[in-house]
Amino acid sequence: MCICLCFDVSKAEVKKSIRDGYDSMEKLSEQLQVGSHCGGCIGRIEDILEKKKTGGFFANLVSCAIQR
Repeated sequence: MCICLCFDVSKAEVKKSIRDGYDSMEKLSEQLQVGSHCGGCIGRIEDILEKKKTGGFFANLVSCAIQR
């Protein structure tokens, strides 16, 4: 799923960057350029960051691993 159309950044790329420590909109923008052009992806990225804070982000990863 493409999160940032301007720079063709996928949801998987955003999640990987978050796992690698780029855990704020500012850090992700520096790393992936997301949110730095039209701003249309900012809401989607903030949703991903919020899920990380509430545990939903990693819960989904664990769930996928258990199903395999």
